[in-house]
Amino acid sequence: MKKNTKAWLFLICIIGLILIVALFIYGSKTTKQNQDEQSESISLDDDPDVNAYKVLDAEFQSKVTSFDESKYKMPITNLASKVEMGSCTNGFGGAMPNIFQGVYSEPLYNFDAEILPTDHEGVYGYAPYVNAYYVVGDILFRQPQDFFDRKIITFDQLNRNFTDTRIIVGNRSYKSSFQRMESKYGFPTAYVQQQSGNIATLSAFNDGCVKGVGVKEITFAKVDLSGKTVNSIFSSYFQTSSYHGANGLYSVTNSTPDFVGAQFLDWMRSNNKIWLSIINDPENTVFPKGSVMYLPKAFKAKEEILTVNLSSSLDGTLTDWKRQVEEQTSLSGNAIRYVEEKFPDFTLIKAVKLQDLSPLNMVVAVDTKGQLHPAVWELPVTRMIDGTEQQRANLVMFNLAATKQILTLTKSRYQGKQLDASTENENLNLKSITMTSPKAKERQDDLRKELTENYSKLESSGFKPTGEIDIPIQK
Repeated sequence: MKKNTKAWLFLICIIGLILIVALFIYGSKTTKQNQDEQSESISLDDDPDVNAYKVLDAEFQSKVTSFDESKYKMPITNLASKVEMGSCTNGFGGAMPNIFQGVYSEPLYNFDAEILPTDHEGVYGYAPYVNAYYVVGDILFRQPQDFFDRKIITFDQLNRNFTDTRIIVGNRSYKSSFQRMESKYGFPTAYVQQQSGNIATLSAFNDGCVKGVGVKEITFAKVDLSGKTVNSIFSSYFQTSSYHGANGLYSVTNSTPDFVGAQFLDWMRSNNKIWLSIINDPENTVFPKGSVMYLPKAFKAKEEILTVNLSSSLDGTLTDWKRQVEEQTSLSGNAIRYVEEKFPDFTLIKAVKLQDLSPLNMVVAVDTKGQLHPAVWELPVTRMIDGTEQQRANLVMFNLAATKQILTLTKSRYQGKQLDASTENENLNLKSITMTSPKAKERQDDLRKELTENYSKLESSGFKPTGEIDIPIQK
């Protein structure tokens, strides 16, 4: 009996010793693991590469969710301050007047967006950007600005190229080849003949620096936005019409943006949750003091102007075009007269009413040896511009104070954390982006092809790039 008791006691001691050793080993491993994790945590916190990344990430997040003008190359207005004559190169230079103070005394801005088809039918991606309008010398430039940090290349920038455009006033034709060529100041839009208060007189940019061609006068209303809600500029003019279908009554509502580009507004409304957060928070989304909007109110063309685009072609024959005129005007061929005006390398064909010779179709046909081209026909007119005008929003401009507030609001509410492609933390390569849907891929391939062809033309022409041409103005 005593022998059995001793054997059990010995066995219990052995088991206890084994348990103590096992617990000791487990505790040692756990302690070492905790020490390793703590060591790893400490080493990551002290890692200079990690810390450098955190700094860059914080700077990037701050940039894409706010607007600090010191982080961007801002446009600078430099009006011609005295009458002077300089050499003319590609429309830059020539005779310049002393430009008075007025609408374009400071850079002004409007909002737009580029769209790109996605892999889902009818669904688009948006890249918002800002157009800056400012004057250097006596030339009004439009310069796309990537204030939304999307690394955006606009469609106009992708397709920058020489154009064969003719501006016809009376019986004289003026060539304009460089309006779609981006200079270091942006795209040349027009010459500023003069400005006074809220009225700007502009003329057509042309190769020969002839400043009195196609004169137009635009009157703006200067609107003080101080204290007004930012969401008020995102309004639209809505018009609903109804029609009877085979199986019932249908209605459709068309909208025309009041103050910003249509695609920019589509981007705003594409995320309804964030859109509503702006609409429902008017107290925290108001314009600061000094915010101004320039709203176009009246347009005056002082002479008959025809703008011919020989770089584009019309489909069909001259007979097809005349048939379209008859269909659009609901007049028979006997009631229409086609007036031809011949120039050295093309013939203008205008459709007029036989009874009183009044214009019937403001889009004129231009014939170059059987090939038809479009032209825009403008008559001397003074007309008011209201909210139903489709293009009015594209002419609305904001000063810097208003622009900064719109950017601050939209970037902080909409962009959030952007750690995806098309932002400043990416070394974006256009060739690395692939689209799977046929339509999206087709448009992307077309853009690449056209861009490549355009650059090839530029390189082979031997022409001095417009971007290297300076404008001789008094500093």
